[in-house]
Amino acid sequence: MEYFMFKGVPFTRILLAFVAGILLQIWLQPNLMEGVVLFGISFLAYSALILFPSIIKYQTQSISGVVLSVVLFSCGLLVAYFNTTANCSDYFAKSEKIELYKAKVNEEMLVKPNSIKSMLQIHAIRVDGEWQEAKGNVLVYFKKDSTHPAPRYGENIIFKRSPAEVEGPSNPRQFNYKRYLSFHNTYHQVFLGKDDYVEVKESKGFDLFAYSYSLRNKLLTILQEHVKNPRENAVAAALVLGYSENIDNDLINAYSGAGAMHVLCVSGLHVGIIYIVLSRLLLFMDKKKYLKIVKFVLLITLIWFYALITGLSPSVSRASTMITLVILGTWLRGGGGNNIYNTIIVSMFVLLLVNPYLITEVGFQLSYLAVFGIIYVHPKLFAIFKTSSKLWNRIWEITSVSISAQLATFPLAALYFHKFPSLFMVSNLFVIPTATIIIYGVMLLMIVSWLPLIASFVAKLLAAIIWFLNEVVLFIEKVPYSVVDGIAWSVAETWLVYGVIVCMVLFLVRKIPAYFHGALLACFVLLVISSYKANYISKQNKILVYNINKTTAIDFVSGNKNYLLADANFIHDENAIRFNVLQNWFWMGAKNNHLEDVNNVSQNNSQVVNWINENYVVFQNKKIGIVGNDDIGKNSEKNLDLDLLVLRHINYLDVNALLEKYSAGQIVLDSSWPKWKVKKVKDALISNGIMVHAVGTDKAFELTI
Repeated sequence: MEYFMFKGVPFTRILLAFVAGILLQIWLQPNLMEGVVLFGISFLAYSALILFPSIIKYQTQSISGVVLSVVLFSCGLLVAYFNTTANCSDYFAKSEKIELYKAKVNEEMLVKPNSIKSMLQIHAIRVDGEWQEAKGNVLVYFKKDSTHPAPRYGENIIFKRSPAEVEGPSNPRQFNYKRYLSFHNTYHQVFLGKDDYVEVKESKGFDLFAYSYSLRNKLLTILQEHVKNPRENAVAAALVLGYSENIDNDLINAYSGAGAMHVLCVSGLHVGIIYIVLSRLLLFMDKKKYLKIVKFVLLITLIWFYALITGLSPSVSRASTMITLVILGTWLRGGGGNNIYNTIIVSMFVLLLVNPYLITEVGFQLSYLAVFGIIYVHPKLFAIFKTSSKLWNRIWEITSVSISAQLATFPLAALYFHKFPSLFMVSNLFVIPTATIIIYGVMLLMIVSWLPLIASFVAKLLAAIIWFLNEVVLFIEKVPYSVVDGIAWSVAETWLVYGVIVCMVLFLVRKIPAYFHGALLACFVLLVISSYKANYISKQNKILVYNINKTTAIDFVSGNKNYLLADANFIHDENAIRFNVLQNWFWMGAKNNHLEDVNNVSQNNSQVVNWINENYVVFQNKKIGIVGNDDIGKNSEKNLDLDLLVLRHINYLDVNALLEKYSAGQIVLDSSWPKWKVKKVKDALISNGIMVHAVGTDKAFELTI
């Protein structure tokens, strides 16, 4: 391992120290002076060691390596600091009394049900009647209006409405969208109607991304003209051009469940296929030295042209950078075998030097893990069952590549996405060859699109192949136990799983018993943690009132069962459930979920709570009232003694009538209450000596019994 990390791949030491500095800056945010002082001291110390080597003895020469690591660590700190827009002196949010904002629409539009989402790049603000330069990103939602289309990518606008700071998660274990945006140097958001902004006609000059989007849109138009079926067209556009906005949720879930989602996200797989095709087409150039140089230049140019027509997405740019460095490394070594590990690590360093926040992106992490898994594990795994049969070798090659990539990525994917596609080997056996054929087919369609008869034939054949791929994926996803869902690993558990995998792979390769013992130790620790979590889940009893805008959502959890009372529109919205509560269910181990419309309750349909009447339940010997607009007068009992009272939105609340009817130790105002009304009602209840929790302003309510 020491050889692999520092001698065989010397750039590893540089990368590890640099990444450590980036992560420290991102998570702890030390100030600029601390980074500068650390860099200055370590740089001077390292310079002294280089200029005066006699200062240290031969036996302690490793000190210079440690000092160099500190230099690189401090470089990571400083690079991350200067790439954080909020640290810039001209960051727009540092100014006060801003009258107007001038900004450029800096992302393609994403059409949502009620708005159009994009990103604004602030480049000027007006303060005290004078314009001054500024910078910063603002997440923007333009109101949908058929009479007034939203500005397109590259357009400049002026608006007055002040951007609001993005709020953090308000429900337990909810996806932290605020932190996600901060990793993209975005901390504010704004909603703009047609009267809130004006477009500014300015000379734009050449914009590479605008040209890229324009080129991709032309190709999408060609695809739409020839592949008419919406589902086949959407898959072709996603698979080849990286445009996935038109794929329906059912198909996305099917590809994800079958372990084939990677083919719908243009990434290293697609760039690798393009590279292999081009390399084989240009194989004749290997015969002469000057032609080899032309080949390398052509390969790099064509790969980046492909990146251009896919919109220069981060995943394609990463893969193109990596392959470009591989080509350059091969060229510089005269075509000899270069150290692929060093090349991959250099590509990581270059990308992080340009944008240190890439280290936080799931795609970046998974893509590099997959690459390392494939280049290290695949050759060894493939050699085990390699035969003289070309057909078998081809099948086994695809299978072993899939296994190698999954070994390297599944713990991290499980941490982020809480699922594992158990039939990934079967799906990839069909998906990867078929996806390759589809890429070839779309490229051919683009070439012959001006020949109607040939283009029509190619398009029909292409649509049939895509239909076949979709049907295979849909079938696999429906197979029982095709997906292991609800995985809730912590970061520590993820590291332990990686410990098991790495130790077992090294044991099988090197036959050193210490690696096997390490795997056993990691397994034992995982077993202890799992037993503790299972015991905790079996004993848990919780009441949660979630914060979901204008929605009632009350959850009763007992052991691994839960009973969710919510508005019908929320219950039937899979995306809303996934974003707000699903991850919390995974962490609570709630596998038996029952969802009920709070406005149409079936009182005998719950194993978790005992319904007394329409708005009064008993849960673990606790009396909980759930009262809405017309519920106050429903119970015949007077002064009903409750442990908890959840108030849904009431148009007009008579506090005295409420307190005459119900006596509760605590009252919760759920998130169906408008925020403008919450304070008045809350103050009225508090003045009567009632303990009140307003979910809309105080975040989700959670009570452990």
